[in-house]
Amino acid sequence: MAVKRVKALAVLFLFISLQIVVFAISLHYYLTKTILASRVIDQAPSYTNSSVDQPNRFLGHINSKYPEVRYPSPVAENSNLAFDNVTQTPGKVSLTLDKVTQSTDKVPNSTDCCIKVEKKKLFLDVEFPPFVNYGQPEGPGEGGSATTWPANSLTKEDIALKDKDYTIHFFDEWTSRKIAVHRSLPDDRRPECRMKYSNLPAASVTIVFHNEAWTTLLRSIHSVLDRTPIYLLQEIVLLDDFSDMDHLKKPLEAYIQSLEKVQLFRSTKRLGLIRARNTAFEYTKGEIVIFLDSHIECFPGWIEPLLAPIANDSSVIIFPTIEMINQETFATKMTLDLNRDIGGLTVSSMYFKWMPYLKSNTTTPELYYQSPTMPGGLYAVSRDWFSKIGKYDPEMDLWGGENIEISFKTWMCGGSLLLSLCSHVGHVYRFANPTLHGVRLTLKNSVRVAEVWMDQYKHFFYEKLGYNIPEYGDVRSRVRLRQSLKCSNFSTYLDKVDARVKERMDVNGVYFGQIASISTTLCLHRNEHKGNLQHCSIDNFDQMWQFRTDQRITSREHVLGVKIKGRDRDLIFYADYYVIDEVLWVYDDHQRLQNKKTGMCLQANGTSMSVQFKQCSDDAVDQKWKMMTRKEYKELMKAKGVNIDWNV
Repeated sequence: MAVKRVKALAVLFLFISLQIVVFAISLHYYLTKTILASRVIDQAPSYTNSSVDQPNRFLGHINSKYPEVRYPSPVAENSNLAFDNVTQTPGKVSLTLDKVTQSTDKVPNSTDCCIKVEKKKLFLDVEFPPFVNYGQPEGPGEGGSATTWPANSLTKEDIALKDKDYTIHFFDEWTSRKIAVHRSLPDDRRPECRMKYSNLPAASVTIVFHNEAWTTLLRSIHSVLDRTPIYLLQEIVLLDDFSDMDHLKKPLEAYIQSLEKVQLFRSTKRLGLIRARNTAFEYTKGEIVIFLDSHIECFPGWIEPLLAPIANDSSVIIFPTIEMINQETFATKMTLDLNRDIGGLTVSSMYFKWMPYLKSNTTTPELYYQSPTMPGGLYAVSRDWFSKIGKYDPEMDLWGGENIEISFKTWMCGGSLLLSLCSHVGHVYRFANPTLHGVRLTLKNSVRVAEVWMDQYKHFFYEKLGYNIPEYGDVRSRVRLRQSLKCSNFSTYLDKVDARVKERMDVNGVYFGQIASISTTLCLHRNEHKGNLQHCSIDNFDQMWQFRTDQRITSREHVLGVKIKGRDRDLIFYADYYVIDEVLWVYDDHQRLQNKKTGMCLQANGTSMSVQFKQCSDDAVDQKWKMMTRKEYKELMKAKGVNIDWNV
């Protein structure tokens, strides 16, 4: 009997102890979450000149001119971070939340490629890379100001770190770390852009990244959270495209724990931007989806002008006015000039290019411009329309050409493409893409676009390649998509959207092909910066030239011209939108190429395999050039078995 009583008491003791432990764990979790997690304001304010009630311990010294911050960064309660200075956060932050293993739930109808990172995971002593949470009103980068450093203020170690960061990210990430991830940006919107909106649907924002820098990624996330009314933001879907940098692993997972509307997914293989965006789209729930790059900053009032046209017409795709964020100083501002460029196209190279907007005669301020193409990094689209037009071509590799495909099929299949003059988003422009450093991009993507959407006009692209067309895969499914949507032909697109795109093709040009020196039998060759002479090869598209009816000689996206420096005259390349005397030529009866600006003739030097400018002479055989006609070029291609019997 005594033994049974002891056993009963032991069981009771264990039960009570277990209850105490469970209660202690629950209390610890509650207190930890209360103290550490970022709190979200429940009531979304009006986006125009509204004040936001903030938890004081997170607010810090935010410039009262920019009261847009609502989603604070996670900061340890016992951190020594002082909000009245811009020192970096401490290296270690302890976040103790429920331990949940990563989910293996897959996205419906998506490739088996990704894992969702669940919230409420246990992160102990996570090492956060350095970053500034909030800055002083006059701190580095506040208000979009430039951040510069006097030469004598940097140590050798600072300079070495700056150089190292630049080689990794192709922008000054060292300087970016000194700028708050919640930095303020000016609100200089014109009066007509401050209208009140109602009945707008909430949007899902997707950000795909691969080895993005820590602070630019955080600044991208917070600029969306801080400057978007809560009721207009369904979620932010982050998709990590197989990054291998340490800061994008546990530190990022720990950081987003308290950002309630942020979801993180990881691909288990490299997808490339195009396939990754298709996959991220499948994770979203919003009626409208906004695609953003991972090094952007949204200005105040950025989202409403993107949502309003789509709420009225679901077949509209709209992109914001893209402001440049300087890659070295991170300076940016809201430009208000109405003489904005719209998206154009160089068909011969399939390159996106900006071109001036042709204003209408109306005196009413225009809020949106129709645009033939879009740059592709930042835009909003309805879920239904993006699905209807087949999303991105899943057989395209990495990135490039996808923006042209979306532009073509939107216009050709019954939609429209608009540039918003009231929505402003900053973008860090870099001279190259670090994720593709050392990778030679193929023409595959552009050829797929040409084959499916450009009809006979694809030959203006192919002839500049010397018909050296790479393998581009099977496009039959994309052709069937075009047929099922009953899309118009490419000629209608050119005539309807902007005739200047067709004018740039110069369909009536007589001369196309090689420009051969009669005295040397060498051909004018395009190298990186200047023209020179090389042995002629019809397969070399760097020897494909078009002598246009406007007297310019073009090669893909460049135009041949003269550079005058003192007494020197060099044959160089200008961007192909230049129409100045330096790039104008006369091909005369003596077979000479005479530059309009200098009055001098192009002369071949077979010994040095170079070209020079000399005074024109009727007797100088070195100044005689054989210009191939388009008819001759077609015959030459036919002899090689290439069928290019086409007309437009």
